[in-house]
Amino acid sequence: MEEKTKKRDPLKISIFEGVAYSIMEGMGLRYITPYALLLGANNKIVGFLTSIPQIASALIQFLSLKILGEKISRKQLSFWGAFSQALTWILIISLAFIYFVFNKKSSAIPLTLIFAYTLLVAAGSIFAPAWSSWMKDLVDEKSLGSYFGKRNRIVGFASLTSMLIAGFLLDFFKKINPFIGFVVIFTLAMVARFTSAYLLKLQHEPPFKSHKSYYFTLWEFVRLMPHSNFGRFTAFVNLFMFSVAIAGPFFAVYMLKHLGLSYSKFTLVSLASSITSLLTMPYWGRLGDKYGNLKVLKITGFLIPLIPLIWASTSLMNKNTAFYFLFFIEAFSGTLWAGFNIASSNFIYDAVTRQKIAICVTYYNILNSLSVFVGATIGGYLASYNILKTVPAGNIIQVFLLSGILRFLVALIILPSIKEVKKVEKLDFKRIRKTLLAPIDSLLFQISYKIRNPRS
Repeated sequence: MEEKTKKRDPLKISIFEGVAYSIMEGMGLRYITPYALLLGANNKIVGFLTSIPQIASALIQFLSLKILGEKISRKQLSFWGAFSQALTWILIISLAFIYFVFNKKSSAIPLTLIFAYTLLVAAGSIFAPAWSSWMKDLVDEKSLGSYFGKRNRIVGFASLTSMLIAGFLLDFFKKINPFIGFVVIFTLAMVARFTSAYLLKLQHEPPFKSHKSYYFTLWEFVRLMPHSNFGRFTAFVNLFMFSVAIAGPFFAVYMLKHLGLSYSKFTLVSLASSITSLLTMPYWGRLGDKYGNLKVLKITGFLIPLIPLIWASTSLMNKNTAFYFLFFIEAFSGTLWAGFNIASSNFIYDAVTRQKIAICVTYYNILNSLSVFVGATIGGYLASYNILKTVPAGNIIQVFLLSGILRFLVALIILPSIKEVKKVEKLDFKRIRKTLLAPIDSLLFQISYKIRNPRS
């Protein structure tokens, strides 16, 4: 009974901790690129703002692996990582005072932002493997999808709400001074992360000891990737995120600089994906539990490549039409990414044993960080040179097109080689199709009947 209580309460605390983190994400991380643009960052700087922190993230996780279980517990590492992240916001906020109050409009300011943001990302990355291992011990394997679906839905709602509030605060203070708005939302983000750190300290940690016999090097992991199911899964996600990172930093640039959207409209487009992600996350979680996370990855992995291609088409529209179009496209995108994210996360829990999960998650994250670094760097350089000169915002459109094509090729080549790792029910596509299309079939039948029998 005592053990059951220990397992139940930490899961509730974890949800509250996730809410606090999501407020930092919604009011802080989501607005780093708009903040960089306000500080005078160009496309290369925006690319580096995504890529350089990923290198730091990769390196810091090697340190995490060395000290985890031997010199520091998972709880201690998570607490100090979150606490350090909160402190880093002070440096990020100070740049607004230097730029505006002291009128130091130097090119060094955006570079300093990259440094500060790198520290913030590194602080969060150092405990990612520890947190994954910790949660592996707390959540029952049979309810992974449903629990994280519920947790992500609640956390997503908090992120959505905080991001919406932040967007309107920025538009309100824009009339006075835009930097005041960023100081306000980043201060709230900092307070939220301090709260998150406190909650991590309250959460129960089951006994854990690092097993040296299960250790293997990163090179051994990479060398065996083609011959291992988890290795092929890791290769798929890494290359997919490389393709995503080519365009990832520039959706905000495209909306704010080329479409000229207000912060409120920028927020609404961004929120569209958060809303649908929030609504569909539990469904994807249950689908993964019942039919397998690999099936969810295959469905979303082949549809996500369409998103940047559709974004590219908006360059031919007027700005008002593009805004409404992007809102619906992002709603579709949020649905797909909800499935991809929860399925890829849960696939790791399914495929890796308790003893190996910390080291496997570390290597998975390191390779993922390196992939994002390379992708964002390439995207930053491509966005600085306009090859499609006859197309409006051609420098951004070309990275959208390249990203979409590469995503599709990665899914096409690697996904078929990955196998499901747990026993699941067979997915009856005919039954699902019948269920989903039944309302449409009924509507078409009624229209056809009315045409044939206009007096009835």
